[in-house]
Amino acid sequence: MSLPKLLVVCHTNLGTSLSGGDRIFLKLIKYWQKYFEITALASPEAKKLIQRNKLNIHIISTTHVPTITNLSTFHLVLHHTIRFLTAITFCLTHPPLFQKHTHVYTSSDFYGDFTFGFLSKLFNGKITWYCGYYLLAPFPTDTNSPYLTNHHPIRGLIYYLAQRPTILLARLLADYVFVTSKPDIVPFKNNRLPSSKIIIVQGGVYIPTSKTIKTLLPITKRAYDGFYLGRLHNQKGVMEMIDIWSLVTKKIPAARLVIVGDGELMSQMTQKIDALKLQKNINVIGFLVGPKKFALIKNSKIVLHPATYDSGGMAAAEAMAWGLPGVSFDLPSLKTYYPKGMVKVPLSDLNKFANLVVKLLTNKEFYKKHSHDARDLTIENWNWKTRFDNIYKKISV
Repeated sequence: MSLPKLLVVCHTNLGTSLSGGDRIFLKLIKYWQKYFEITALASPEAKKLIQRNKLNIHIISTTHVPTITNLSTFHLVLHHTIRFLTAITFCLTHPPLFQKHTHVYTSSDFYGDFTFGFLSKLFNGKITWYCGYYLLAPFPTDTNSPYLTNHHPIRGLIYYLAQRPTILLARLLADYVFVTSKPDIVPFKNNRLPSSKIIIVQGGVYIPTSKTIKTLLPITKRAYDGFYLGRLHNQKGVMEMIDIWSLVTKKIPAARLVIVGDGELMSQMTQKIDALKLQKNINVIGFLVGPKKFALIKNSKIVLHPATYDSGGMAAAEAMAWGLPGVSFDLPSLKTYYPKGMVKVPLSDLNKFANLVVKLLTNKEFYKKHSHDARDLTIENWNWKTRFDNIYKKISV
């Protein structure tokens, strides 16, 4: 008996770094191949990610337009406009492709991805559309908006206004909506799309075995006090993190932070490190995957997750799986993502954030408790295979 045919759309990637949405579509492909015959409709960047992760599936290139290197608001809008137009062109020239497939998953709500789901429903009313969202854009004047607090109000306004039509269309046409945290369920819920069809795709991480954990260096011998993994983006709070670490070094002068990631704030962030004379305290590595990334996690004591606006984020969980306790701001989505193992402070209170970092680094019992909680949480909630098997059970009812 042949498997149902699933199209996975990943058309709007912005580069070679790995976002949470990228991880989700890659793991979805890996764990759903036993349920579906999968074809990826992929941009050049997404194709490289699929090949780098050694996923043996059929790939159809959706565009040959390369990614952008200038991440100004103008160039980001231009990039998404081009990907949107190439998505329309591809769909209009390949209608039989959508008619012969039974399911389509759009990996984001950006127009370049969303268009494939919307048009596939017009070409084939019987196709099942899984509509994926990274996060809901904040209201432009929200004081917690990373776009407002980091002087990008126009970008925030564009993002918010662009997302409104997709939410309306998803409510009208999508068969399932994949969101990344519980608070994001509310805008999509209606009589046609009940809570049972709005699925939280929290993500997952590699869970090292207990035997592997026992081989870790003692805490006192690890090179780095703090570890950060993620995109260098306004919403991730990376500029605030530099201020936080400056406060930490006032109490622990030799405290060292390692930053693993890449993004539009790389230059601005390194300039701030230089201005605060923190070159000896902060090591910026850039984007890493695999053994090199895990080597740094194992050589660190705690993980920082300073996001100021987020749908949850799975990057911190990668370190927590190794027993690193975390510190974050008390965002609504993090209450469900990290109910334990991550201590939280009021949003924007950099002093309290720094004080909790210091407490974890100097109070052995406090550290031990949250280290055990971090490890237990990831074992209980963050296994990729378990998560995608459970999601499949929900959509196959």
